[in-house]
Amino acid sequence: MRLQKGGEMKVSSKSAVILIVALCLMAGCATTTIGTKHANVSREMAEKEIKRGVTTKQEVLQIFGPPNTIATGLNHSKMTGVSVPEETKSKITEMWGYIKSEAKAVLFSGSVKAVGINIFFDQEGKVLDYTVTTTQF
Repeated sequence: MRLQKGGEMKVSSKSAVILIVALCLMAGCATTTIGTKHANVSREMAEKEIKRGVTTKQEVLQIFGPPNTIATGLNHSKMTGVSVPEETKSKITEMWGYIKSEAKAVLFSGSVKAVGINIFFDQEGKVLDYTVTTTQF
């Protein structure tokens, strides 16, 4: 960039590119993925890989990796927010929770997408049921 007579500024193409890149970085052109170790967490992967009464904890570990949360000693009478059949709730001995979320920021706006999978196991370590939730805002 050079200042010419009369206060006019002349910008070279190289300087213009650098300026655009700097402005984009300052404005927040970025994508952040939270829970990248759970790259396989998706509705499609759950429907393809999880078989009720067949898939074991070990197989779930191989598919999705270690869970974000593990719940044991569940009080079945208080599992009101869980969308599994009532007769299944009484057989649940453990629940594993997985979540993958992506946050995208472009200029002055952004979005967040989250996918969560809750997998419910029986006392034999097999999947009784699972739920998948997707949120985007």
